[in-house]
Amino acid sequence: TAQLHIDSRHVAFYRRWVLSGLKEIYAANVRAGRRALPSSGDAVAAVRTIHQWDTLTIAPRYGYQSPEHYYEDLSVVHRLGQLEVPALLLLVEMDPIIPPAIVLPFLADRPPRLDVRTVRHGGHLAFPRALQFGCGPKTGLIGQLVGWFEQRCADPAARVSR
Repeated sequence: TAQLHIDSRHVAFYRRWVLSGLKEIYAANVRAGRRALPSSGDAVAAVRTIHQWDTLTIAPRYGYQSPEHYYEDLSVVHRLGQLEVPALLLLVEMDPIIPPAIVLPFLADRPPRLDVRTVRHGGHLAFPRALQFGCGPKTGLIGQLVGWFEQRCADPAARVSR
């Protein structure tokens, strides 16, 4: 689902930026002859979508039959029920890369140890200094994360004994 979003028209600028960096790295590996690569440099240079990239590079490199096989196998969604400690998932409404609308449908039956918070600004690229998602008085990503951990440590029900 994330791949479909990143390959959509309205995220084209970000996709082109990411792919240009990936193609540069791949081309450098082709030129250096450092290891056997799954596809030719020319084929990879023509890639225009993340799905094409994953088809030519990622899936064959790691032994997957297809990008879909790779996505399914590595998806954390199927492992959320196995959480042994409290975990925080911070979603950002304005995230241009992975907006909450892509993630939330997969979390309908989320485990009790998964705390999902949503904020308006920030995301993959940066978080505002004044970030606040309800975890104490300190602002910013680090301040709020520290507050989140402090809340979990102060709440015996949130602790996990080993």
